[in-house]
Amino acid sequence: MKKLKTNNKRELKNNFPSGFFSKKSLEKEILFNKLAEASFDGVVIHINGIVLATNPMLKKLFSYKKSPIGRSIIEYIAPESKKNVFEKIKRDSEEKYEAVMLKEDGRKFFAELVGRKIIYEGKQARITAIRDITNQKKYEQALKKSEEEYKLLFKLSPIPMFVYSRKTHKIMQVNNAAIKKYGYSEKEFLSKTIKDIRPKEEAKRLVEYEKKRIKNTSNIRLHGQWKHLKKDGKIIDVEISTTSLLINGETCDLTTVNDITEIVSAKKLLVESEKNFSQVLEKIDEFVYYFEYDKKGLPQPKYVGSQSKRLMGLSVKEYLKARYKLLDNCHPEDVERMLATSKKIKKELKPQIETYRYKLKSWKEYKWIEERIFPQLDSKGKHIGNFGIMRDITKQTKASQDLLREKEKLKHYLDVAGILLVALDAEQNVLLVNQKGCELLGYKEEEIIGKNWYENFVPKAEKKIRKNKFLK
Repeated sequence: MKKLKTNNKRELKNNFPSGFFSKKSLEKEILFNKLAEASFDGVVIHINGIVLATNPMLKKLFSYKKSPIGRSIIEYIAPESKKNVFEKIKRDSEEKYEAVMLKEDGRKFFAELVGRKIIYEGKQARITAIRDITNQKKYEQALKKSEEEYKLLFKLSPIPMFVYSRKTHKIMQVNNAAIKKYGYSEKEFLSKTIKDIRPKEEAKRLVEYEKKRIKNTSNIRLHGQWKHLKKDGKIIDVEISTTSLLINGETCDLTTVNDITEIVSAKKLLVESEKNFSQVLEKIDEFVYYFEYDKKGLPQPKYVGSQSKRLMGLSVKEYLKARYKLLDNCHPEDVERMLATSKKIKKELKPQIETYRYKLKSWKEYKWIEERIFPQLDSKGKHIGNFGIMRDITKQTKASQDLLREKEKLKHYLDVAGILLVALDAEQNVLLVNQKGCELLGYKEEEIIGKNWYENFVPKAEKKIRKNKFLK
């Protein structure tokens, strides 16, 4: 590896003609030498592609045993990147760019390069810094795979969802359930903001609410009750919950919509007439209950819907009798979380959503139940009871679980197949390889993914024939 032999000004000066270095240029040369040796990037100086000098980090990057001095840089560039690299050199580009490089043993790695013209030993040369970004690329690939899986689950979810920008409020993504619920096409949805799907009377409230959210940097999840506007002009009451996420560096909200129109209507009728209370609640599918605490702090039922029979397997009378032992019918893994939610309601006095499994002894399997609990407060803000709504979400939950199982099953089928299975992209690079393929080739999966199939894994005698067939 050629480099300056010393950092001593006197010795450095003796190696060059008189007057070659000024005091400042000597200091700069020494500083450059120190920086090059300490750099985390590989540094190479070349003229017309012939290596003149390198720093220690370059040896670590390329794992070479034989000095690269006097050799062509073409030996260290993967075939798919040669054209791009030489175009940058030809144009004397000073922009950062990415390329696939070759270690001395033929292994490839992703690199970020940046170069510029310099005068070296009295001649015009080019200095290039090379940084290994293989781990970054792997992370990007894993992230891309995760995003694809998220998009699939997002699109197929039975719950209406959409993603919007916190900055512009523009809707950026929408799933099939939301398209069906609101009646807008996907194109129509993506041309709107969250303000456009609300009636005019709620626009001011939305603006004020979003201002508060900007000040509050916490990831708020429950946003209470809102009114939304469907394409046909119908206004629906909804509960909104969100999760913050970043899309291309922009802060967005993944919004989940729960249509509570029927529930809101029921509550209004409840306020209007106590006499019609039972009749109204019987019209909805969900199981509704309401209780108030007595002086001892024990919950006393004020209303229990007849849907308890369909949902819980208990008549109203049986439900009232067994209400203190209902936790015994819940899945053991869910009980602790349910108790924690109950404590949270009493402490925060905010609505909570709980999902759990429930089964009577006579049932063969558990039901998945979603319970929404609304704490009731008196005029002084004291917690006096809870209003609850329960529904059977077994079908939706099983659908999500089936989707996950199908995905895992597909991966399992690929892995247990007795033949080598490989998927290539247009550049003949490996996108996917099964377990059998790894065993036959003698590599780990991460050693195969991303590499050129024909350059690395096809026998030399068959390489040209196989490659031509692929291109056809």
